[in-house]
Amino acid sequence: MTGPPGTPAQVFAKLTPTRPVERLFNIAMRLGRNEVEVYRRVGAELGEVAPAVYAAASARGRSVVLMEDLALRGARFGDVAGSCTPDEARAVARALARVHAAFWESPRFTTDLAVFAPPAARSVTWGPQTWRLLAAIPRRYDDLVPQGVRAEAHMLRRRRRAVAEVMRELPMTLVHGDTHRGNICFVGDRPILFDWQVAAQGPGVKDLAYFAVTSLDTDVRRRIEQELLAEYLEALQAHGGPRLAREPIWADYRMLAVTAFIAAGVTSALGARLQGEAVTRTGLDRAVRAVQDLGSFTELWRRVGQR
Repeated sequence: MTGPPGTPAQVFAKLTPTRPVERLFNIAMRLGRNEVEVYRRVGAELGEVAPAVYAAASARGRSVVLMEDLALRGARFGDVAGSCTPDEARAVARALARVHAAFWESPRFTTDLAVFAPPAARSVTWGPQTWRLLAAIPRRYDDLVPQGVRAEAHMLRRRRRAVAEVMRELPMTLVHGDTHRGNICFVGDRPILFDWQVAAQGPGVKDLAYFAVTSLDTDVRRRIEQELLAEYLEALQAHGGPRLAREPIWADYRMLAVTAFIAAGVTSALGARLQGEAVTRTGLDRAVRAVQDLGSFTELWRRVGQR
């Protein structure tokens, strides 16, 4: 890059996908446009939790984001097939709490942030439509997805609107929405979240549950997830958010682990068009084990039945 003083010599350019399936999905869900709006509207407020962005624009289904090249700062990247360490996970929990505290139950979701709320936010309003793909989880994953969990996936498809309504009844904030290891890098001990394409108004603890399920080896998650929740709640209050009782939020966390299963199931249905086989298998295995460990479907159907 060349320009006036202060212009970075090198940037990372994120462009519209070129593969047909990815491009179609990107346009239908307005993913590129949504990410551009995140950086334009709240980028400065995200601070060190997000990369520095120098320019962002979208039009007619195409988008471009010029951001800092995090590799120049020695950032460590990974994917869902890998795992965060316990210390990295604690840092992510605190970073998520900082973002959530800034937008907790904000009236701005009816003004300048309305683009991230229904019906404008496609990731919120169209999300349940993609749950239909849970019927297409390939049979080659039967070793990971037992019949009981497939039955729960069938119920998710049938009751998807009721499930979405239950989740909408939780306290809302701005969530990243796709907090897996592949969308997080570390500069030293500090996490930076990128790929804000499905950021939207949503329940904050969803980001934490989704992260823990998708980004930690199962034995690590089992060992530290209660500690992660405690770190999150403490940081949420420290950054100006509410003081929340731990037990009800733990119940929310258990229920919202279902969202990681939904993401893993939909990814497996779309196959290699979205992720490699190793990543898909790891994500699906972690998600199934988590919903079984946490009794996620039991908690979800209890709430659906109480409505």
